[in-house]
Amino acid sequence: MNNRFYGEFDPIEQSRHHIAPCANCQETQLDCVFDTPHANQQPGNQQTGNKYTTKPAYFVNCPNCHAKGLACKKEWQAIIAWNKSPLAEKGHYRELPLFNLGHLTKEQAKKQLIAIRTDLERRKHQAVAGQQRLDGAYFERLRAFLAWVIYAQVVLKFSDVSDVCEEKP
Repeated sequence: MNNRFYGEFDPIEQSRHHIAPCANCQETQLDCVFDTPHANQQPGNQQTGNKYTTKPAYFVNCPNCHAKGLACKKEWQAIIAWNKSPLAEKGHYRELPLFNLGHLTKEQAKKQLIAIRTDLERRKHQAVAGQQRLDGAYFERLRAFLAWVIYAQVVLKFSDVSDVCEEKP
């Protein structure tokens, strides 16, 4: 993404390898599938008269307890939706695959994520407003990075408070 570096992680191609474990059964071998979701897996439902028809979509499925995440159009969206949901365990912010948070204190990580999110939101708004021309793949990558930074902020919020280190002067 231009001259910005958020880590080696590709949020579109590599999200599949970073599905959070199931909070119900602690299963770690989850998969994101493309299938017809159940009616309770909003969004994805379209009402047609008295019937509900559901288009095939991506969603995370736990093979052990059969918990299912929300249905989404893109695989990375389904994984983020799962990871942010109560169905998924929240890991530690230092384990996230991007944004180089592994060596930061909680306060430093918070500041870095705020700066990254602000930058990504500004760039997204510029693109939507037509001030900047972006191709579809670039815009999708921008949206994926933004979704991951929002998820990272959730993980940071729930990370152990004992992790906060005193900053050195």
